[in-house]
Amino acid sequence: MKSDLEEYVVDGAFSLKKWLNYQPRQEEFLRAVMEHRRVLFGGAKGPGKSYALRGNLVALHLMWAGMGHKNVKTGLFCESYTSLQDRHMSVMEFWPSEMGELRRDSKAGLGFFFTPLFGGGAILLRNITQAGTMKNASSRYKSAEFAAIAIDELTEIAERQTMDILVSSLRWPGISDTKFLAATNPDGIGMEWVRELWIEKKFPPQYKKAGIDKQFHFVPALPSDNQYLDKTYWEDLKAQDPDIQKAWIEGNWYVFSGRAFKHFDTDTHVTHYFEPPDTWIKWTSHDYGVTAPYVALWFAKDPETGRVYVYKELQEVIESDALQARKIVGECTERELYGRHWADPHFWDSRPDGTNIGMLTSAADVYRSEGLYLMKGNNDRQAGKRTISSLLMNLPDGKPGLMITRNCYNVIRNLRNMQHDPRNPEDVYTSNKADDHAYDALRYGLSNEGMLAVKKKPKKERTPFWSSTFDKYT
Repeated sequence: MKSDLEEYVVDGAFSLKKWLNYQPRQEEFLRAVMEHRRVLFGGAKGPGKSYALRGNLVALHLMWAGMGHKNVKTGLFCESYTSLQDRHMSVMEFWPSEMGELRRDSKAGLGFFFTPLFGGGAILLRNITQAGTMKNASSRYKSAEFAAIAIDELTEIAERQTMDILVSSLRWPGISDTKFLAATNPDGIGMEWVRELWIEKKFPPQYKKAGIDKQFHFVPALPSDNQYLDKTYWEDLKAQDPDIQKAWIEGNWYVFSGRAFKHFDTDTHVTHYFEPPDTWIKWTSHDYGVTAPYVALWFAKDPETGRVYVYKELQEVIESDALQARKIVGECTERELYGRHWADPHFWDSRPDGTNIGMLTSAADVYRSEGLYLMKGNNDRQAGKRTISSLLMNLPDGKPGLMITRNCYNVIRNLRNMQHDPRNPEDVYTSNKADDHAYDALRYGLSNEGMLAVKKKPKKERTPFWSSTFDKYT
């Protein structure tokens, strides 16, 4: 049976504060939602994130009803329908019947529909991934209208563009201050873009141009902010892997369980910039891009240790193969230019060339005409991941087989943030919209490398008459 609304009545009126029974950090989240348009809550396990999301939506409905806005609809989103069931539906069906009921409407779909006493309208429940598939379903909501959108576990969404699609549905007649609120842990496949927006305040140019960057606000919360967590929950948290503990208990946004290159560490694998001597082997690698960024990386190998260094990078958008090639050639020394140049096999795809109307050519042809002779890199993604993982391990001298100079920002960022593909643990997660260009260039650049180690001198064959006294002369 549903609980009776009467226990939440104070002085003859429904007390939202009594019904919510928020803890201090949850109250801070509610205040932030009232003051800002894009609010993220949590960043750790256990502070009551899902509870606060639901409660804040109810608070918004009551606020708008008090302002005369009746029958308002908001959206509560999870990555999957199963997550909606586990986190929200199992709770909402026990909300007081005087508030409304959880049901499926023939037009609006599944949601919690408020009674007129609470302003009518509904919190509509939606899943982002289509049931039984990995296909993103967010495009279905482009024509929908919500006064507020709440997303539970935002980092489970792989791409920022999915959030942008959903936010484009934020519109409601008479309500100009629509809201986007979300809660999450500091892990998941979309952790990088979530962290950049709310924690690091790194916004894409279009956000800054539209002034959207000023709307973001983060309310951190830890499991220690939840007085209702029992002893066994804490025991389970503290039994986790140390990295997971840092993320779930301490709210560390730079350690997460899904990392594809867990051994990569900036203190260990990143070094100061230096110009490798010309006695070292040097080469470059290239990831194809026209409307998406192209990437060029410079490599060098220490012949004494076998250690590989990535010491220079270019990543930018230049929508001309010829201009890309000229810029890369301009960045190369003579020694670098005459090394090998491993490249994305897509460089050899035929495509129309604007300078030769009616003819077909490839980017590799254009690069060659500019003096850069490309070689096809190995496009086996799993082999590339294994090669990078092995090179991140230590050589016999106790230092890694792969080092990156700190000016190679995009390589460092990709290695730090790339995650396992949930469908294939032997590969990293990627998509057409993911910024993994530097990682791909790194794979191509290591096409000819394996686990590097200093080879031991071969043991000399001795005759039985060889005297050990002669060893010092050999």
